[in-house]
Amino acid sequence: MKIFAEYGEAYRIEMLAPDNWHNHFRQKDDPRFRPTVAYIASQFARANAMGNTVPPITTAEQIVQYRRDIEEAATEAGFPNFEPLMVLMMTPDTTPEMVTSAFNAGAYGLKIMPANVTTHSSHGIVDYKAKLFRDCLRVARSQRKPALFHAEVVDPSISVQDREQLFIPILSDIREEFPNLPICVEHISDADMVQFVMNADSYVSATVTPHHMEVVEADAQHDVHLQCMPYPKQMKDVEAVRFAAFTHPRFFYGSDNAPHLRPTKEREHPSPASGVFTAPVELSVLVELFERYRQLEKLEAFLSERGARWHGVRQNKGEVTLHREPWVVPDVIDLGDGNEIVPYKHGHTLNWRLADCLRLGQPT
Repeated sequence: MKIFAEYGEAYRIEMLAPDNWHNHFRQKDDPRFRPTVAYIASQFARANAMGNTVPPITTAEQIVQYRRDIEEAATEAGFPNFEPLMVLMMTPDTTPEMVTSAFNAGAYGLKIMPANVTTHSSHGIVDYKAKLFRDCLRVARSQRKPALFHAEVVDPSISVQDREQLFIPILSDIREEFPNLPICVEHISDADMVQFVMNADSYVSATVTPHHMEVVEADAQHDVHLQCMPYPKQMKDVEAVRFAAFTHPRFFYGSDNAPHLRPTKEREHPSPASGVFTAPVELSVLVELFERYRQLEKLEAFLSERGARWHGVRQNKGEVTLHREPWVVPDVIDLGDGNEIVPYKHGHTLNWRLADCLRLGQPT
């Protein structure tokens, strides 16, 4: 990583092309799909394509087609070398044969989330002790493929502040049966879960979003566009997540980028959709955040090295360049045909911009 500075202030950064290990694109016929692919492919050499879509990505055939759709959209946007990282969505009906076929088709991991915990999760897991579920984990362990956990219990009587912490016994039980199964705790948000991952061995990791390094519960209650699952927690949790992102080799970037159209975020009934649309601003936000806490020299490891190392894949060969150039994030992005979406940091001035990036609101 090269940091160019003048009079003690950085003005240009060059680093290895980064990865995004947790991302949502939606699907081909959705108006959010192509703009989101364009935004992500303009910043990352590789990005995860989570399988909790509508319908969910549950078969090898769907894996192949979804990858083809994303690659086509990225090429049309001018990024033919972009690599989507495919994930199979686990359901209660997923079989070991389906898992094996998905891995053979190029899936790198399993998306595991509780049923009805958040957006597009109705097909999620109900019983983590079910034999069929455990048999699928056995296949992942045998092939050294990661289980990517949305780590929250689902119980309306339990506060959203406690649901991630209470998932720790479930993970501990799974680790007891499968001690060498790679497990990634997705979009980690809780100080106790951070400690659990830190205390675990090298088979356990976590992805970190930009918003879980900044946003607290009060912020989300004030702005529905910051509401997500896991729900933002307290300052002690934010500080624990941020510290891990800055310092720990098994914490790496995964934005959990989640595009939602305005009506679904701003409605009252049912409750607003969960998810933050980070795609247009991710690298700009991360450079600013790491710079603010004087950790800029650690950004490349967080973005470009740790995730690849933990997953056992090559690091990217290309580079990405950002330069200091203040710009205002639009309040709303118009996707056309009356479809509007509100981005993370809407209305805020950011100080860094990706060199030669796609202009906000105008993906090709």
